[in-house]
Amino acid sequence: MVISFSILLIASTGYAQTTLRGAGATLPYPLLKKLFREYTYTTKNQVVFEAIGSGSGLAKFTANQVDFVITDVPSSKTINASNRMSIPISVSGVAVAYNLPKNPDLKLNKIVLQAIYSGKITHWNDPAIAELNKLESLPNLPIQVARRPAKSGTYHIFTHFLNQTTLHGNHVIPGSLGMAQFIDETIGSLGFLGLNHAVDNHLKIARIENKSGAFIYPNPHVISVAVDHDSPYAYPITGLSWLVFNPESSAMRDLASWLLHTGQYYHKQFQYAPLPKQMRVNWLKKLENS
Repeated sequence: MVISFSILLIASTGYAQTTLRGAGATLPYPLLKKLFREYTYTTKNQVVFEAIGSGSGLAKFTANQVDFVITDVPSSKTINASNRMSIPISVSGVAVAYNLPKNPDLKLNKIVLQAIYSGKITHWNDPAIAELNKLESLPNLPIQVARRPAKSGTYHIFTHFLNQTTLHGNHVIPGSLGMAQFIDETIGSLGFLGLNHAVDNHLKIARIENKSGAFIYPNPHVISVAVDHDSPYAYPITGLSWLVFNPESSAMRDLASWLLHTGQYYHKQFQYAPLPKQMRVNWLKKLENS
């Protein structure tokens, strides 16, 4: 699914001074839509963004077809060229959602998810799942395993958590919106998607075991805490979204600065987490000194 939007100013605000074009990640799209709208309103600079996935966005940026890319898949070879700068702008959580009769409240861990996405666990009443959910009644249903395409940022974050590079899945679903629809309509389904899309579509979301052995339900606070991976309160399936641009562009530097300042105040209402304060301070210094 390709999603694009442009923020156009109404007559009372005048014409756009600059038009910036970008492409990339779908995971933070609901937040980006709000951020770029607010940026346009306050600065009179127009932003046009295509949510086509991190991989496709990087390809467009490398081909000089856009001014910037938002990516959840940082690549030192692609990002750290001499005429490029990358800064983190938000922390996203990836939810594990499911659709089961009687709506059990599930707990899942890395070992079970690895087995499901390797094809070793195929049914919901498997003993390994039952052991984690002793108070829940699990049906004898096949797991309709769904995954995102391999080049997506959501796929990258999820596979990083599982410590495996490839995922088994009966269904390959493009976009978090598509994944939300699939899970909502498919009994026995299991999939991973952006937290915002899971919450907005009222999906059942699993609690995931972190490094401390605690089963954590995702929300903006525990996603923000996850930047410190050793925290006992951290939700473990998270990733940074990066803005990649040419720092020689004054318009792009202004957008980057705005995203690290004012832009950080909009995250939680969309189920994303702002960057920790010290991280913001460090990256603002790097931006100013570049």
